[in-house]
Amino acid sequence: MFCSNCGKKNDDDALFCAYCGTKLEVPVVESEPAPVEEAAPVAEPIPATTTETAPVAEPAAVPVVEPAPVPVTPDPIPHTAEPIGVTVAAPAVDSVPEAVPAETPQAAPIPQAAPIPQAAPVNVNQTTGNTVNGETKAKPKSKFKPWMFIAGGGALILIIAIIVGVIIAATKLGGGNGKVTGSFNTFYDPAEDITYIFYNEKNFNNWFEGQVYLVQQNDDNTVALLMDDEDTLYYATSSYKMDIVDYDIKSSRFTISDDGSTIAYLDNDNTLYTFNIKSGRKNTIAYDVSTTPVISPKGKALLFNIEDDGDDTLYAYNGRKDYKLTRDVLPIAISDDMRYIYYMDPEKSAVYITDKNSNSNKISGDLADYYFTFNNDLSQILFTTDSGLYISERGGDKVKLSGSYSGLDLVTTRNGYQARGYNTVFSDNMSSYALCFHYPIATFANQVCYANSGDSYEVFRLTNDWQCEKLVGGMDYFMVDKNASVLYYTSSDDTLYRVRLGAKAISDKIRDDVYDYTITSNGTEVFFIDKDDALYIQKGNGKPKKIADDVTSLGITYDGVLLYFTEYDGYTGELYYYKGGRKKLLNDEANFFRPEMGVTFYGANGDINKGTNDIYVTKKGVAFTLILQEVE
Repeated sequence: MFCSNCGKKNDDDALFCAYCGTKLEVPVVESEPAPVEEAAPVAEPIPATTTETAPVAEPAAVPVVEPAPVPVTPDPIPHTAEPIGVTVAAPAVDSVPEAVPAETPQAAPIPQAAPIPQAAPVNVNQTTGNTVNGETKAKPKSKFKPWMFIAGGGALILIIAIIVGVIIAATKLGGGNGKVTGSFNTFYDPAEDITYIFYNEKNFNNWFEGQVYLVQQNDDNTVALLMDDEDTLYYATSSYKMDIVDYDIKSSRFTISDDGSTIAYLDNDNTLYTFNIKSGRKNTIAYDVSTTPVISPKGKALLFNIEDDGDDTLYAYNGRKDYKLTRDVLPIAISDDMRYIYYMDPEKSAVYITDKNSNSNKISGDLADYYFTFNNDLSQILFTTDSGLYISERGGDKVKLSGSYSGLDLVTTRNGYQARGYNTVFSDNMSSYALCFHYPIATFANQVCYANSGDSYEVFRLTNDWQCEKLVGGMDYFMVDKNASVLYYTSSDDTLYRVRLGAKAISDKIRDDVYDYTITSNGTEVFFIDKDDALYIQKGNGKPKKIADDVTSLGITYDGVLLYFTEYDGYTGELYYYKGGRKKLLNDEANFFRPEMGVTFYGANGDINKGTNDIYVTKKGVAFTLILQEVE
């Protein structure tokens, strides 16, 4: 039986997933079901699936500058009774106390600050004492005074303080650089009807009556959006700050910029607002908005539809001025400088690119689905048509990548490395939606990618001339190291292989009849369970070494600690950790474990009738601490 939440395989008689704790449902098979139109995917954070590394952290994103109020012209945005850009103070909240600042979590890996530029070299004459080029010169009298050194030292200290302040502010706001160093988690206590919010292993010191759901995060998990049962939208940051964005938010009609600086959302009256997290202020943008707002990566521009006499009119807005573009289309993506604006015509199954002056160009028709993938500045778009997978660069002619792939993804995704942001766009008046992914990379050229090809996966490299260079295929399940240099996979007959992804792919067989496996982040060690439920470790080209018997499931934490269950009966088992040749029993009545980025949770002493657990947590180690009791 496979878990509907994490996809891991469990025993057929298991009641709860041994990996994530989700209650397992026995699928009901219906005879000859009528075709059902695929439902729009819900915009939630993409779970961690691989152990990989991220590109070097980019500088902190510049938040949206709050513009001065601009009077609305009679024509651009219909039904707008108030000026665009009106600044409204955020509502005071008594029910949510401000969190006491907690110690900044030590997440790994730590983004490295950009190096300070070095001064250009100064040409000097070769000197020996007071001799210059062989000619003796009188030693010049110093022009410096003591007060100059004091003033210079003070100026240097001031400059350093400013740099440190900028770095700290960027850290608190969220870098938006694609490197994930932590994760948000919510735990609900049904006995008290309270929800607790955590970032890594630390509590926000806030609790909420009722349930609060984690609904969206920015690209590096430093800012999260949460919503309660009464449609109040909250935000939380990795610096343990939390507050209310607004009340009475329209469901599924909000989004956050990739850098985490700005939130765009609709209320139940279809009024569009932006909320700046740094300043805590919101701006009223437009009325009668009929689609989910689309926000640029750094929150500097918006794209949305306004209902006008039964038609949907597409507008772009850059914080100062709105631009009327076209009608009856669905917004997809907009760059910060509004150079690249993408939209889709659902009736024609076509995708277009335009700019703020409505200079439009049709990129492609015959779309097979409404999934679109972009690089960091949106100059490249990947999409699928009825004839295959294509790419368009800077709005130019589409180039065919493959005719056999129905979609593409980078292997270096999530789990702390090359994260991707995403946005799902819904329309009130069009029975259509678009799902858009953004990767923090400059180009898709030379990236290692994977795609579904029929019943299995294939891994390939995109070349500079947009050819799909196949590396390995026929994979049932696979994992890649943080550098995308080593790949492990199981074939359809449960044989485990290792593939070194160099200029050519070199494949080595590891073991037959492998039930489950996981790898360390650098790919040097693989742990696997065979058909006899025995757990092994293999390092590089060495021989497998047995660790334990009667193992039912396993998982690895961010820093390379292996966790595994023995004698698991579907609800309770013995939970062990293993690292460096040492193993230890953590809990003999554990119910689940959940490795997250930088932190690991596990539940124990659970009540099968109530579905509750005691929650333990650790960060960078194996010393777990009890943080909550009897929670879901």
